[in-house]
Amino acid sequence: MTVDIRTFGRVLGETARSVQKAHVQLLAREGSDFESWVAYLLLTEQGAAVPQDAFTNDLAKRLEIEPTTGRRVIDRLVATGHIRRLTRDNAELIELTPTGQSHFAYLRESVGQLTRHVIGHLDPQDAATTLKVLHAVSERVENL
Repeated sequence: MTVDIRTFGRVLGETARSVQKAHVQLLAREGSDFESWVAYLLLTEQGAAVPQDAFTNDLAKRLEIEPTTGRRVIDRLVATGHIRRLTRDNAELIELTPTGQSHFAYLRESVGQLTRHVIGHLDPQDAATTLKVLHAVSERVENL
């Protein structure tokens, strides 16, 4: 039996990078990118039109980018017809279009297939325990 001498942090980092690489490559094959994925995800979670400036700031924070870069992500998704801008009560809002919703559903299914390929062979209880540990580590790091 081979003993893994790597530290928890090293294994976590290496795993995160390899999973991120596979995710980004899948998105690229499907004509998307990680920044757009996050924008679709956040807009889907909102479920309705959201104030553009607040969304841009949230997107920038989550992606660790400048708000101007976040604005360019939104502009690009507007240009593709996946997001639309609207004004309601003098507020500038954005929302996913039906085309954007359909595209995100397709991407989400592709990512789900990748996830099933990567962890589908694991015991469900082991996967649940791993998720619980990762949440605990993340919470602890955020509280540093």
